[in-house]
Amino acid sequence: MHNVYFSIPEVISAVGSGSSFLDNILLGKSGISFSDQYIDNISVPLGVVNDLNININDLPSKLQSEEFNTRAVFLLMPLLVNMQDKINYLKRKYGSHRIGVSFGTTNPGMEENLSAMRYYMKTGDFSKYSIHRNSLYNPARFCSLFYDIQGPSFTISTACTSGVKSIIQGYRLIQSGLCDAVICGGSDSLNSLTVNGFNNLQILSNNYSNPFSKNRDGVNLGEAAVLFLLTKDPEYSNIRIKSFASNNDAFHITKQDPFSPYAVNLLNDLKKGMGGESIDYINLHATGTIPNDQVESYAIEKVFGSNVLCGGIKQLTGHTLGVAGSLEAALCVMLVNRQNTYLPPHIYDGEYDESLAKINLVAKGDTNIYKIQNAASINFAFGGDNSAIAVGYD
Repeated sequence: MHNVYFSIPEVISAVGSGSSFLDNILLGKSGISFSDQYIDNISVPLGVVNDLNININDLPSKLQSEEFNTRAVFLLMPLLVNMQDKINYLKRKYGSHRIGVSFGTTNPGMEENLSAMRYYMKTGDFSKYSIHRNSLYNPARFCSLFYDIQGPSFTISTACTSGVKSIIQGYRLIQSGLCDAVICGGSDSLNSLTVNGFNNLQILSNNYSNPFSKNRDGVNLGEAAVLFLLTKDPEYSNIRIKSFASNNDAFHITKQDPFSPYAVNLLNDLKKGMGGESIDYINLHATGTIPNDQVESYAIEKVFGSNVLCGGIKQLTGHTLGVAGSLEAALCVMLVNRQNTYLPPHIYDGEYDESLAKINLVAKGDTNIYKIQNAASINFAFGGDNSAIAVGYD
């Protein structure tokens, strides 16, 4: 079995891009702003990536088609450009057919096709519609074509666990011998269907998300793109996948069992995979919904106790759905890369819900420097899907 190593991730999000992403997260700086773009006559807080000055004319000429005329692709573009030199090096070392793509997403182009349908109904012109935009494979296909690589390329879409599963599947591609390197991450953009869907489920907050508070009232949604490499050799860092776990309790289509044995099993499996090493920080799913807070606090306290440092960042970035697992795993990689670092404060009103199991949230204003050898990220999804990953420094 190979160790599988990370490159330092490329990130674009509402809270910042590149190094500013981590800097702003550590400051507890929010990228949430109010928008009335998606729900008629209602303004809600969302994690919107502002100043994304990219359009179809900025894509390589061979890829300038309606298929790729999407915000999800535009979010990816600057990250793909930033990683170009690494990919060229790996193509020379391993060959184009040995580099794979494993992405997570829930929305590659629904909003654009909604606009195209409205345009068609108004004008009778159907040329702006592309069924390929609605394919979950779209961002992964764009990535493969952009880099001209021929390894396995696919998208995982299991709601909010998609991003972390893209990493798990990348790991498996390398372990199986099918690939020597895998591009992981993905892209997810805000859209009317998702925002209205969460609103109709009555879990979309009209205020800033407040996870683990007795005053919480739901989640803020967001958008982001993440890109990083998994390699069988430590090409770019000594940070590797230490453990991962995944299961599904099929409890309910849109909520979790508050005392799910599967959530506990997930964390027990993650802990077991560490081979006796400790986890120094846990990034929580932390959506600010009652079922999530119940199951997450219960499972954390039962498996790791009430002392392990933990916190969430969705109240800063918005819940980025299909890339949330990649984005938050990227945060863990960045923290481990620093090793001695501040930790992201868990931003909320400080009124912890005493009905929950007690966990050790990183306090706002905590200026302690922590040695982070290993960090973990947990994700829970609709349909009872659960995934977690731990990364660490060799």
